[in-house]
Amino acid sequence: MPYIVFEIYFSPLFQISALQMKNKSQNEILGILIRKKRKERQLTQKQMGEWIGKGKSYISKIESGNWSLKNDLLDILIEKMWPSTDHFLIELNCMKKTYWEKTKK
Repeated sequence: MPYIVFEIYFSPLFQISALQMKNKSQNEILGILIRKKRKERQLTQKQMGEWIGKGKSYISKIESGNWSLKNDLLDILIEKMWPSTDHFLIELNCMKKTYWEKTKK
């Protein structure tokens, strides 16, 4: 269950799970990472949406940080796009650090 580790990577202060990412900046971080990985794999938003049974507009909302991704859908994307949950979490942590450093300036 990756959402348990989310709490560790985003820090206990936020008490975040993939279902409860209410802070827009946290949604943005996940969206940026998903967009980056989708483009690396040369996939369209429509193709990615088909994996999780959603449309292109759903993926667009996730990538723009305007929508939280449910745990079951996040699990599917992680399984299809990363070698392991650990790889996903490492990339997410790096993305989070980069994002927070940019917003501090």
